[in-house]
Amino acid sequence: MELILRTWTEPVPFSWEGRYYQYRTVAVWPRPVQQPYPRCYVLGGSKETAEFAARHHWGLGVAYVPFPLLPTTIRYYRERCTEAGWQPTPDDILYRGAICVANSEEEARQIAARCALKNLNVTMRGAINEAVEQLDPAGMNLAKMGELSMARFVGTPAMIVQQVKDCKEQGGVGVIDFGFHAPGLAHVEVMRMMELFGAEVLPRICDI
Repeated sequence: MELILRTWTEPVPFSWEGRYYQYRTVAVWPRPVQQPYPRCYVLGGSKETAEFAARHHWGLGVAYVPFPLLPTTIRYYRERCTEAGWQPTPDDILYRGAICVANSEEEARQIAARCALKNLNVTMRGAINEAVEQLDPAGMNLAKMGELSMARFVGTPAMIVQQVKDCKEQGGVGVIDFGFHAPGLAHVEVMRMMELFGAEVLPRICDI
């Protein structure tokens, strides 16, 4: 992170002799449009991630955290920011979730079922889950990957609009990153969802 930020702000080429990376010459062209550099986010749902982001005055990005647990994650981040002497704006909090939108709720749920995370072969081994749970009994460091199947926006356009409102009001999220593509979906299905989202959802959430 320190190296990236320096490449964005250092006007002349420089050398870098770090613990893990050593570079004879470092320079970035073109320079960032945003000055001094773009908004930065630290991605992750763990306590350590929230603490790191708060300590460095960076935004927090969380992905696929189940909706019921999202407020807990964001609240912990805000508390650490207060301890660090600052408060994040809504734009400092980014949430990424999968989305399955269709003209009917039944169709959307059928699509979601085909793309369930249990079919993506990303579930951690039981021993790993147990070890993480012992280290973090409060549950901030999410280990139960199966629970992530809840971390998606599913339904008709009207349902998605309401879910977006709930995500922002209950979780304090200012930026939402929708993931339309998932293994098991054909390209034509992804495009159909994106077109429906653009026509029926996006115009209704721009001012939320």
